[in-house]
Order: sequence, then C-alpha cells, then structure tokens
Amino acid sequence: MPRIRLGLGGATLDLTGVQGRFPGLHALPGHLLEQLLEQRATELGARVRHGARVEGLTQDAEGVRLLLRADGPEGLRSEVLTAGYAVGSDSGPSCLRDLAGIPFQARALPGRAAPLEPLLADVRLRQSPPEELLVLANRAGLLITAPLGEGWFRVALAADRPDHGRPQSVEARLAAALGRVLGFDLGVERVRGLDRAVGPQRLAARYRSGRVLLLGQAAHRLLPLTGQELNLGLQDAVNLGWKLAAVLGGRRPGDLLDSYQEERRPLAARALRRADRAARGLAGTSAAAVALRRTVLAGLLGTAPLRQAAATGVAGRSGGYPAGSFRASRLPLHTGQRLPELLVRMRQGPPLRAPDLLTDGRFLLLDFGHQGIAATAAERGWGDRVRAVSAIGPLEGYVSISTLLIRPDGYLAWADDSYEPPARIGRARQALARWCGPAGDEGGPRPGGQPASASARKPE
Repeated sequence: MPRIRLGLGGATLDLTGVQGRFPGLHALPGHLLEQLLEQRATELGARVRHGARVEGLTQDAEGVRLLLRADGPEGLRSEVLTAGYAVGSDSGPSCLRDLAGIPFQARALPGRAAPLEPLLADVRLRQSPPEELLVLANRAGLLITAPLGEGWFRVALAADRPDHGRPQSVEARLAAALGRVLGFDLGVERVRGLDRAVGPQRLAARYRSGRVLLLGQAAHRLLPLTGQELNLGLQDAVNLGWKLAAVLGGRRPGDLLDSYQEERRPLAARALRRADRAARGLAGTSAAAVALRRTVLAGLLGTAPLRQAAATGVAGRSGGYPAGSFRASRLPLHTGQRLPELLVRMRQGPPLRAPDLLTDGRFLLLDFGHQGIAATAAERGWGDRVRAVSAIGPLEGYVSISTLLIRPDGYLAWADDSYEPPARIGRARQALARWCGPAGDEGGPRPGGQPASASARKPE
C-alpha cells in the first residue's frame, strides 16, 4: 500500500518517498507471517516447539533453566531446558516477564483517561474499501482498514453502541458498526480472528533481568491503531540478536547486553507516547473534535517537509540511538544513525546499495580511500566478524567520509573523515576493537562463554 488515505475522498499521505528497499505499507495475514518467520528460523537451525508451556525459571551466573510442560502421546510431560540466555517475546501475560519479576507498567498521558479499545478482525467484504490503508474518523467512530488480498481486509473499529432488540451474530454487529462509520454497507461475508484490544498501553520496567531478556510484545504493548508494534518488535530482535551472538561467541563481555535496553526502550517509550496522542486525536466524536482533526490533518499534509516527516514516522524509520562520545561530532554521518540508502561504487561489478551488503550478520566496513588500507586491516584482523569492502570514493553526497563501520542491525558504529593513512588505520583498528572485539586469534571464545543453542535434559 503506497499511501494512507485520511477519509473517503480525503487527503493522502504518500509513503513511497520513505528511504528503504520496501517503501509503503505491507500487510499480510498474521498466520502467513508466522509461517514465513518459522520457515526462516528453521532454515537457520532453530528448533520450534509447539504446545509447550514455560512454567518455571531459574538462573545463575552460568546460565538459565526453563521448566516446560507439554501434552504428548503419553500424557503431560515435563522437561528442563538449559541455555546461556532466555529471551521472551510472548504477547499478552508474558510468562518469562512474570517469572523474571519484571513489572509491566501502564503508560498514558498524565491525567487523561484510557484511549480507544478497538475491535480487531479480518473481514471478507463484498464491496471493497480503497486498496490502501484507510483511516476514517467521524462522529460515528473510528475505522481503519488495510487490504490483505482476495477480498479480505484487516479492520480496526471503535464504534461501540449498545445493542437493542434481538441478539445479532458477530458478523451482523460488525456490519452494523461498519455501516454507521462509513455511511453505507460494505457487505460482511466472513469474519475471522475477532478480538478486542483491551487495556492501556504498557512498557516493561526493564528489558533485562540477569540472563532473561524481553523483546516485542513482552517488552511493550502499543495500541494496534498505529501499526507500529510489529516493526518495533522486529527491530528489537535484530538489535539484540547481534549482541547475543557477540557475547555467546566470547568476543564481547556480557555488559554489551545492557546497551540493548539503553537503545531500544527509549524508542518504545516514544512510540507509546505518539500512539497515545494519535488515539486521543482520533477518538473525539464531537463536531468540534472532528473539525479540529480535519484542520490538523490539512496542516500536516500541507507541505512536503511535514509530509515526509509524517511518512518517516509512520514507517518507524525516524529513530536513532545515542551517539555517545565515540567520533560522533561534526560528521554528516555519525554513530547511532540508521544507515542511509547509500550507493556504493564497487571496484569490481556494478554499484550496490549499502544495505544490500549487510546480508550475513557481520559488521560492514566501507573504505572509500584510494588504497583501501582500512579494509585490508579489517579483513586481516576481524574477517570472521567484519565484511570489509574497498569501494571507489568519494561517497556521493558525503564527500568528506573516508570510512564507515556499520553494525549488523544497520546502524552506524563509526565514521571517519580522514584520508591520511597512518591516522586512519589507527582509528579504524580502535573502532574495530571496540565494536567487534580483539583482532586475530585473540577474538576466540573467552572463559565463561555460553553455547548459543539450548540443550534439553531427559524428560522427568
């Protein structure tokens, strides 16, 4: 979906200008998304267990142990899994969050009532709404629709009204509510996945408790109206993934995992605040609230910079991480910034987009100097952890940049503007050692490193 339509026949917010390989909104049924993610995880060696419940957790300096219970052919079975770390990404009442004793705190603007609690469903319609994300808010309520293909639409609807007369089916009640907001009948044929988003937005008090870490809906719960939860959770996972790999491989100490919360939790808090304000702005059904909303939206979409800023925010690409003090000043590209859509001129072959070079879970070092000395140093000392590319400089749009070190999650770790060989190679080695661990043979496993895969004891 390249656009968000604000009202029937109303203004649109164009998302095609947002930087990235996949501009626009992309929607697909939740069960298909789960299948794709499980297939990819299995390809990478993960073991997926269905029908097992985590009912106990203990941890110490050596690792974590989970008590699992599952129904099998022989009845209820218990099993203990051991691993270096446990990561909870379960939605609803997260068992790992509760077992780790991490509070899940309600987040709302001070002194304000809880925002909307919409009805959520996948609906098959005879008459289709626009083939883009539709946001319709009027005195009858709030409606958001997104096409899923084959006549199915994801619907978020807040238009509650007491039912009178004889009982109605779910389809009939949903059709009536849709008709009240739209002003006409779309013809509801089937409804699946009906649910109500209940309760306030929440944020975990912390993302780590010893060897237990949280991500996704175990760490934060956003209003579904904003469409931010999935991307936020996936970005949590990518941020945590490379850090866990570095710690489990013995290349970095365990305190690297503290940076996961430091980087991700502030972005979740900001997303919650934005979602809360958006819900309150859309929730008003009085004539004054509707008029104010139209005025605000007209102003928001009135200029190109505001449209671009709004689109970037919706896409979840407006956040960066704290730059710290590591070579972060005065450069146009700096630590903590998301990697832009840079076009890298390769010494062999056609130009490539910089994000396309981040494909194997390693850091990426781009050297735009004539002799490629920083890339050579990275390849010799850190080749198992860093993909080193000697590119043709200067970098278009950033002519002062000589070297970039990019984290596996697509954020900049370090940038340099010196083309003087001795100074540049020294700074490159310093940056590589800080972010990727010691060079060469010193980068092997350290004492106390935990295996990356979990092992299972014999069922009790």
